Amino acid sequence: FHDCVVKSCDASVLLEAASGLESEQKSTRSFGMRNFKYVKTIKDALERECPN
Repeated sequence: FHDCVVKSCDASVLLEAASGLESEQKSTRSFGMRNFKYVKTIKDALERECPN
């Protein structure tokens, strides 16, 4: 939360790791973020209905 207030927030914390790139989801700085499984479930359902 503090980071969002000071520097503004973007959705990069929602990006998953890929091709050797680290994700903010696994960062120790994201300790307050949890329940990414719900985001993934929603994303997967959306991708099934609207591929790409």
